[in-house]
Amino acid sequence: MNLVKILIVGGLFILITLNSLILNKEKEIAKSQEIKVALSPVDPRSLIQGDYMRLRYKVPSQNYIKDINKGKFLITIDDKGFVLDYQLYKDQMIKKNQALLNFRRKKWGNIFIGSESYLFEEGKADYYAKATHAIFYLSPTGSTILKGLYIPPKNPEQIKDNL
Repeated sequence: MNLVKILIVGGLFILITLNSLILNKEKEIAKSQEIKVALSPVDPRSLIQGDYMRLRYKVPSQNYIKDINKGKFLITIDDKGFVLDYQLYKDQMIKKNQALLNFRRKKWGNIFIGSESYLFEEGKADYYAKATHAIFYLSPTGSTILKGLYIPPKNPEQIKDNL
């Protein structure tokens, strides 16, 4: 009987914890704005259960921030959410079309701003190889949640639907 009670309490604890984590992420997304960060060329790779793409972002080079392992970029965003410019944030005034974006340097020197890979359905590698930007939810504190990949439309009529 004691074992059953322990299992029920443990299961409830896990369920409550997971639900609170999900609610916190949903609240963060609700307060976030959508941004599109340019990707460096990558090649899709295959897994046993599906495909994925390693993501590399076009952010300032490691030399630009060579002595900083963690910080914030002040990014300039256009009216469609594309990031146009990165500056190292040093308590400057933040304008209406700007936001903060957290970054940290990985052990091997790469700059990390969000998810490092994107998983997708097997057989869709050719489609996702055309991606030019990663779409993020950017919170007011500068943290990101990957929403998806932006693939430019083939003709101008598709632009509305693809954004």
